[in-house]
Amino acid sequence: MSHPRPPVLRWFRYAMLLPVLALTAACGAQVDEQVTIDDCDTGASAPPAASSSSAPVAPSAPSASAGGGASDAGAPTGNDAGDSGPPTPGATDGGSNPGDAGAAPTGQSLSTGPTDFCVVAPWTDSPQQFVSSTGATTLPGGTYTLRYVGGAQNHDEYHLYGGAYEVTAHYPIDGLEAGHHLYDGADPYSSTTSVWLDASGLVGDLPDVASVEKANAGHTWPITLAGGPLYITYYDNDYSDNIGPGTQLCIDTSAPSGVGASSS
Repeated sequence: MSHPRPPVLRWFRYAMLLPVLALTAACGAQVDEQVTIDDCDTGASAPPAASSSSAPVAPSAPSASAGGGASDAGAPTGNDAGDSGPPTPGATDGGSNPGDAGAAPTGQSLSTGPTDFCVVAPWTDSPQQFVSSTGATTLPGGTYTLRYVGGAQNHDEYHLYGGAYEVTAHYPIDGLEAGHHLYDGADPYSSTTSVWLDASGLVGDLPDVASVEKANAGHTWPITLAGGPLYITYYDNDYSDNIGPGTQLCIDTSAPSGVGASSS
């Protein structure tokens, strides 16, 4: 025989549910999550929802500086990180690293004016033409001063004969005349001007280009030209061990030297 519960017990059962109902109201509805007392009974508020300002921001790409280097950390650009840009055309770093970035010297970049004709002489039989800063290639006839500006060559890279860097060389080998040859015709054999660049007074057999430039600064040759375009090439019996970066030469035709030069 069952006994009905006293009214006071029924009221107590419902009173026990009041804290749970209050807990649910305080925590708020949560989708797909189980609410426990531990979620709310510490008195701490729930963590705020993530906002756009708290999300991680991807780093921006480095911006290139005016000098060619990177202004932010990262791989350097240009010649070196944070450098001042490529070297000025016609400048030389002494030739210790001919493969440096930047424009290589040319006859036109070496010229100081419209009457100054310059060239970077080859170290193989690949004729190069004298040219002024304005691009002119016709030199007036006369006797002038050919001046050494910089650079060097090496016609014995593997040191088979003890060779090293030099301004130029002039020597007989295997029945031919080797060295730098200047001419003004269609080829060396039909030209009026035919000059072999001699090595008299030059210091050669040096370990690098910078040493050649220092030892031979200011060197000149007198040269007589018939007038017209002027070329220079290099003759040798074997070009496989010849390397540059090349000897830089100029002739200022606004200042005739008045000194004769022999040609052959």
